[in-house]
Order: sequence, then C-alpha cells, then structure tokens
Amino acid sequence: MKKTVTVSIPVYNGEKFILDSLQSIANQTVKVDKIIICDNQSNDNTVGKINKFINDHKDYNIELFISKKNLGYIKNFKKCYELAKTDYLIILHVDDLLKTDTVEKQLNFFSDHPDFSIVGGKGDRIDSMRNIVLQHEKTQDLLFSKNEIYEFIKATASYIPFSTVMYNLKLTNDVPFFEEESLGPDELYWPKLLKIHPIAIFGESVIDNRIHKGQAHVQNAISKFDENILHLKKKLNKADLENTVERRFKTKKVIKKQIAKISIRFGKDVFKYHKNFKFSFKYFIFGIRQFPGIIFSKYFYKMIADTMYLLK
Repeated sequence: MKKTVTVSIPVYNGEKFILDSLQSIANQTVKVDKIIICDNQSNDNTVGKINKFINDHKDYNIELFISKKNLGYIKNFKKCYELAKTDYLIILHVDDLLKTDTVEKQLNFFSDHPDFSIVGGKGDRIDSMRNIVLQHEKTQDLLFSKNEIYEFIKATASYIPFSTVMYNLKLTNDVPFFEEESLGPDELYWPKLLKIHPIAIFGESVIDNRIHKGQAHVQNAISKFDENILHLKKKLNKADLENTVERRFKTKKVIKKQIAKISIRFGKDVFKYHKNFKFSFKYFIFGIRQFPGIIFSKYFYKMIADTMYLLK
C-alpha cells in the first residue's frame, strides 16, 4: 500500500513568505497527498493569499484551519502535528522552503529504514529576499541508534533544522509532541525520541532556511530574557535520559558548552537587531558562567568580533 505524506505549515502573519513556502511544496518531484495550514489568527493578508493559492491549485488536497484565538506558536505547531492523519509528516516553517526533491529523498530513506522515527538534514540559509547567505557542503549522513543520546548531542548540539524533519508517525506517536513550554522545544524532543527509536540526519541540505529579523527568537530576545534563560537551563534535562552516571556527566558537560554558545549568539543578535548593549552583555555573561572555557574558543572570539563590527 502506498504511504501517504502530509506537509503542515503553522503560520501567524506570514503574508510575506507563505506563497513561497506553499510553492516549494507544489514543486516537489513527488506530489504530497495533503497540505495542512494552521493559521494562528493572523491579522495581515495571510489568509487571503492562502485562499488564492488554494483556488489556483485545485489539484492539491489543501486544508486551512483558522484558530478561534491565538494559541501561541508551540500549541499551533502541536495542532499541525495532531491534525495530520498520514504515514509521514513534514512541518514546514512559513518562512522556509523545501528543496524540490526533499520529499522523494526522505521517502526513499524510510523505504530502506522503516524502523527510523525521523529523518532530517541540513538547511542552506537565505535572507528575506531569497539571496543565499550560507550554502552547506554535503557531508556523511548521520544515523543514530536507540539510546545514542550523548553521541547525538555531541555531534549535533541536539539541533536539527526543524523544517528538514520528516516524521514517521507510526513511531513518533510513541512520544508526546512538544509537551514542554520551552525555548527550542524540538531540541528536547529529539533526545526523548532517540531514547526509544533511531533517528537520522542527511549530510546534505534539504531546505532553504530563511533568516530575518521578524523571527520569534529575535523579536523576543529582550522582552522574554528571564524566560529564555530559564529555558536554556532546561536543556540540561536531556542528560537525565542517559542510562548511567558516567554518560549523564559527559552529556551534561557537552550541553553546558552548547548553552553557552546559544546564549552568546543571542547576545550578538540582540545587539545586531536591537542595538541594546545591556541585554547583549547579560546574554554573554550568562553564557560564560555556564561554560567558562568558552572564552578560549574560536566561536567566542568570532561572536565578539561580529558584535564589535556592528559598533562601526
């Protein structure tokens, strides 16, 4: 029996990018069975553009769900997951684009590896005008067996570009999707999934990941500083999934270094987009306290150099 594929898009005020995102689905070398769009009470022309796309693509099975109230972005993502009655699912950020052969490659992978719960990949970076900012070279695919949590976190920082992931719902339904209110809830979800099922990441880019100042982590970097810090600390909970004290210790050390890098990157972004030195400094200090050795790394001095460049 043919396996079914759904692509879901959670969206709030996405009029600038929604048509690009939808068109990237329509351009797939393997046609998807369904497109689900969950609008989170947009107050711009997002819904109007979606309805026009639906009218222009009547050969596609497209459903638009509009929330009665704004659910918040995590609950809207969960809604995308829960509405999908399919074998395989991709949840695509409204500002990201699928490469034309992404669905085909991922379906081929699952055909050969039916015991894997997810397969993700890399994401090339583009700006708001679709200019290429960063293009990844192809590397070796990463396949992680059940319980290889330390190996996964060390190799990936528990980060998989969210829009790259195709879910094998037969297996991922074993783990509640995004149960925690958290900064980067996907980074907590992958290790929980790996606790009971293997996961894979392609060594090549399968999306164009759009970077722009309208992204939530940039907009909320100052207004939700205390909440962001709390959620960064929660990332240490991933170490508790390990089976032994030795592996928990090793994993916690790796996570602390990753928390430091994320916090310092936030500090750089706060200065870049908000020109707020106070909160930029606070993020840098928190990062250093989590992992003092970060100050001897190339990454730290690159972030310092990038921040200082913005002072010119």
